Amino acid sequence: MPPNVIKLYPSADCVSLKAIEVSEGNTSYSSYGGVVFNKEMAEIVWFPLGKEGEFSIPSTVTSIGENAFLGTKISSLILPSSVKAVSRGAFAGSSLAEITLSDGIKSISEGMFQGCMSLRIVKFGKSVEFIGDYVFDGCELEHIYLESVIPPVLSSDAFKNSGDDLFENCTLHVPMSSLNIYKNHNGWSRFRNISGI
Repeated sequence: MPPNVIKLYPSADCVSLKAIEVSEGNTSYSSYGGVVFNKEMAEIVWFPLGKEGEFSIPSTVTSIGENAFLGTKISSLILPSSVKAVSRGAFAGSSLAEITLSDGIKSISEGMFQGCMSLRIVKFGKSVEFIGDYVFDGCELEHIYLESVIPPVLSSDAFKNSGDDLFENCTLHVPMSSLNIYKNHNGWSRFRNISGI
């Protein structure tokens, strides 16, 4: 990407694209490991669709941009504690099988994991307070780990199109001290298997 590029949006069709390099003279963006960030390396903007495997997010990153990992082939991701915000649809349609979110994230944005057919394990940090619409739309999860002592507010459409099988087959892991609270919660009690951690 040359110096004069000032606006980028993640592509939904460049499935063979493995790396994007940004000119050092660009005042809006930078790149690291073939991934596009804002100039300060504080936000991931575009993860190439053809880049596979695992990826270590730099500790400078504080946010994940909208649709940044949309449809990507990445399989595993751990967000550093520096990440405080993840935008709408950030991982939608990706090949993620497991993800661990940092303690600093309070709100799980709309459609964050929508259409992630390979996603089996999601681990939330201690600070999650809200889970938005379509977050798990179409997911076939096996384990959800919630460290929040107080159950997060759960949007009515958070599990849209996931089906009853999800609540039957997925185990919800929650703090032992809050086990009964989750079991009696209006939304979380839909899970047949709730286990204390």
